[in-house]
Amino acid sequence: MYWNSYATVKQLNHYIPVDLFVAGCMPRPEAVLQAFLELMRMIDAGTGTAWQDYYRRYDSYL
Repeated sequence: MYWNSYATVKQLNHYIPVDLFVAGCMPRPEAVLQAFLELMRMIDAGTGTAWQDYYRRYDSYL
């Protein structure tokens, strides 16, 4: 619906670091919940580290 809109970012990972993606347009509530659970697993395992990249380059986002 908004794919060609100037206000739509198609690939967010080109602008900020991301650890995972939620599929769907709009994603089903179950998919969002599954993504949160996966993110919690990644954080527990030490593999959810995109925040470190964001923190390291914080000034470039301002």
